[in-house]
Amino acid sequence: MDGGIRRLPFFGGLISAAGLLWMSSIPAQAEFAAHVLGPTVLMGLGLGLMLMTATHTAMDGVPPQDAGLASGLFNTARQLGAALGIAGLSTLAQGLAHGALATQPEPLAMLQGYHGVFVATAVLSALAAFVSLTLRRVA
Repeated sequence: MDGGIRRLPFFGGLISAAGLLWMSSIPAQAEFAAHVLGPTVLMGLGLGLMLMTATHTAMDGVPPQDAGLASGLFNTARQLGAALGIAGLSTLAQGLAHGALATQPEPLAMLQGYHGVFVATAVLSALAAFVSLTLRRVA
């Protein structure tokens, strides 16, 4: 990747992580404008920077006759990764909520599970940001 473009997934990952951490503190009686809008905008901006760069990188240098195949493989991997990620994070949320049920009512226990998942996802986003700095162009 070029020097300037190479930094986009790094900043995108950090921006997304900031939004996810912000979302991890959402209260039980959240209001959209006060508690959801800001973190959602940050997550969308960060993920947009990361996905745009990933798509560019995946398709860069692919011969025109192989562009359809490369695009299909990239999108299949992205969709499969999302499905597996959601399954894993849902399992984590349920496990955290189940552990909190002993001390809290069910709605608050579920909220605690979601808070944990947002923190875990923020860590993954920040990790992806730093890993993106190690990627090198293969000639």
